[in-house]
Amino acid sequence: MEFTSGNQSSWTALMQRAARNVVPLPGVALFGPRVPTVTPAAAVGAGCRLNSAKFVTYQGEQWFEINATATAGASNYFELQMNTVTGFTCDCLSYEFQTDDLANLSNAVAYLGTSGYSVFANDTRAIGAPSNNDPFRSYGTMTFTHYNASFAKNGFTGSLTDQAWINAKVRMTVANGTSAVVRFRSMTAGAVRNKGRLCICVDDGYDSVYRLGWPVLTRYGFPFSMGIIADKVGKSGYMTLDNLVEITEAGNECVAHGPIGGSGNLFTGGPAYLNDAERIADMKYHRDYLITNGLTTDSGAKCYIWPQGRYSDANGSASTLTAAQAAGFVLGRAATAYSEYTAMDAMAATNQSRMILPIIGHSYAGVANTPDDVTETANIATIVGRIQAVAEARMDGILMLHKFVARGAADNAIMIEMDRLVTICDAVKTLVSSGTLDVVLLSDIAA
Repeated sequence: MEFTSGNQSSWTALMQRAARNVVPLPGVALFGPRVPTVTPAAAVGAGCRLNSAKFVTYQGEQWFEINATATAGASNYFELQMNTVTGFTCDCLSYEFQTDDLANLSNAVAYLGTSGYSVFANDTRAIGAPSNNDPFRSYGTMTFTHYNASFAKNGFTGSLTDQAWINAKVRMTVANGTSAVVRFRSMTAGAVRNKGRLCICVDDGYDSVYRLGWPVLTRYGFPFSMGIIADKVGKSGYMTLDNLVEITEAGNECVAHGPIGGSGNLFTGGPAYLNDAERIADMKYHRDYLITNGLTTDSGAKCYIWPQGRYSDANGSASTLTAAQAAGFVLGRAATAYSEYTAMDAMAATNQSRMILPIIGHSYAGVANTPDDVTETANIATIVGRIQAVAEARMDGILMLHKFVARGAADNAIMIEMDRLVTICDAVKTLVSSGTLDVVLLSDIAA
């Protein structure tokens, strides 16, 4: 950089920040640890009773807890409200929360408003019943992010960033006759990156990755991550250790998958582990295999692919997620496809949404062994649309792939035809060339 009177002060500030090892966080903190003096407000609709609203100590931090009971079938909601003195701009709204009452909550609606909500935008996300494999149905800490394209706009058109917002809130609906306790850690406006990030993640280590997938992805210049089952390496239909070394030395990476035995997941089938200690031992075994064979980096060793996407022994339970974090894993990927994406910078390091990230695809949707199947064509178009949405929202998405086959040869859900892979790669290349998307490794997201 050439020093001028106009940039020297910026350069000095940059160097001072680097010396302090301070990385500026994106977005405007409306509530949470970054602004500890800010207190939210709580309110309820006519069909709901507010039992309490207060700060509590949770996970060693100050969280704002709302306890509410629905008394009618209409206006049965509570709200966490943030009102600021001066305006703020954003193109998304994120909030971290935790509840053990998922089954009593039906949806979450995010609002942004000017003074008195004379101009406002809103977006609804389903909450729903607890699950053992759904990224947005856990009793652990979750993060919902509502992004520009998903908001309905009232009193204006265009982008959310066209407005100077004064108010923000999240409204959650409680089932009539039930109660819910929800703890909120933070609310952040605009916590997105300059570009979207797409990770191409190839599961299981089939030999078609080496023969078919890798050459195509290399031609496009796309790095990728591979979820590896250690005791499948070198077996019929799978890559050899030499294959994996060659691919990783070319700039790709391996991350831990599993389980030992290569069937089922950490909870059912296969080994059918009985407790978290056994499950974590399997996770460590796969991590150690990769480290020993030089197939991963320090960041890659902290990533995990949940076999079959399952992360708990009971619907909603976060015990295995907690144990995995204690074992040094910082990022995990589930296997549920969503058109909802994540703003990683709006999450605490301990947020368990980091451990169960959703995917974009792919599962074969056409008739077996049918080239140019119209249903699969529509399926690929949906996947491309989701990748485009990641770029537009400047968030993070993970494209899940498995086995690569010749054109017209797909006969089960884990296969993708090569011409379909090229279609996806062409769409991704367009976004990369436009400067709206980067293709990254899973470890880059974990870093």
